[in-house]
Amino acid sequence: MSWQPPSRWDWMPRDRRASSGCSSPKTADRPRPSPTSDAPSTNLMDQTRNWPKPSPRSTWVASGWNGHGPSCHEGRESPDDGRPYLLLTEVGTRTGDNAQAVLAYYREALRRDSSLAPAHFGLADLLRSLHRYAQAADEYDCYLALRPNDPMGNLGAGLNAVAKGESERATEWLGHALQLAPTDPAIHSALAEQEIADSRPDRALDYCNRSVQADPFDPQVRYRRMLVLNRLGRSDEARKEGQSIEHLRAERAEFDRISEALVRSPTDPELRARAATWLILHGREFEAID
Repeated sequence: MSWQPPSRWDWMPRDRRASSGCSSPKTADRPRPSPTSDAPSTNLMDQTRNWPKPSPRSTWVASGWNGHGPSCHEGRESPDDGRPYLLLTEVGTRTGDNAQAVLAYYREALRRDSSLAPAHFGLADLLRSLHRYAQAADEYDCYLALRPNDPMGNLGAGLNAVAKGESERATEWLGHALQLAPTDPAIHSALAEQEIADSRPDRALDYCNRSVQADPFDPQVRYRRMLVLNRLGRSDEARKEGQSIEHLRAERAEFDRISEALVRSPTDPELRARAATWLILHGREFEAID
């Protein structure tokens, strides 16, 4: 039997064919599957209706930003996906949005998906920075319920407890953080802060020394050590530490200028070489490789 080109009705989906009152001779008498039948549909519209939807992020990027958050198209396609709003918190933080706007993004992300661990963590840290310690404690609890062995989560909860004056809980969380990441300078620095709050400057200095040993190029770490030295009456050492801090801040400002220039000219070989050199000289070789 020779091939015959299909009639124009064969290209029309069956539901449209039926509604138009037309059918091709070859399909007029063919039984149609009932709505509850397990037989596969031959209607192209039925087949494509169950194809996977685009990912939330790709849908959001494709639909664009309307100045107030993901477009209504994204909200309609993924009403329970908080990841687009989590992305907005990063964008808002980098572009200088006010804290209330970023808070709103975090809360919307969690309203859509309460199991979104990074949103709990980011919201907790932001609330702590705003001195809203009780609310921050709730968010840290939610985060640690999802990721109990994250050292940064335990660190944040410990620092929040220090700010609230809850020494025992701070010791518990910071101790757990130290077990999980024993060489992390931020954890040693936080333990020093707790010892200062508990009026134990000798022990605080020990943690400060460990923190400086782990990261000698962090001005904040060195500043905390200077404060402890002053508190212990070791003014000469504190003065030298202050001079080191000013030097580090000047170097950091230079790197910030290089970074801003790289944002404008990301492929400039001279700028990339200067940035890599700075990172290597400051103990951040892995970042220099990138």
